[in-house]
Amino acid sequence: MPGQSRFMLVAGVLIAAATLAATRADAAELFRLRANAFPNAKALPLHAGIAKGIFARHGLDLELQLTENSKSQREGLVSGKFEIAQAALDNAVAMIEVSKQDVVILSGGDSGMNEFIVQPDIASFADLKGRIVIVDAPDTAYALQAKKILAQNGLNDGADY
Repeated sequence: MPGQSRFMLVAGVLIAAATLAATRADAAELFRLRANAFPNAKALPLHAGIAKGIFARHGLDLELQLTENSKSQREGLVSGKFEIAQAALDNAVAMIEVSKQDVVILSGGDSGMNEFIVQPDIASFADLKGRIVIVDAPDTAYALQAKKILAQNGLNDGADY
């Protein structure tokens, strides 16, 4: 089951962190770990792991924070507001290339749930001409994907939408 394997991937990363935490002298205490994710279905395994006590059983006190957008997530990771960011790979690349930050990337999971969600009166890409297209941040992978798809359908960024 894809959802179960995604949960196992996330849980595996966090359990590895708990294993490292267990080597501390005060291993009887839960190791505090702050994770940040987007408020979408991809974060459900984290919510479930917290609610069911799975992380606590493995020595982790997981605090889940939800992000407003990619930029605030990247800034939060750099500033130390949390230790783990659950995001698309483009955010890590941006941190490396733009912010010159060192990051560790663990990839895998799912197909990205890439969908165009539109108003009911939009029946084709052409119907987007003259409309506003909203993305979480204009310099992230999903926005770049959207721009490419729109260009392939004859719409130019800044001119047609």
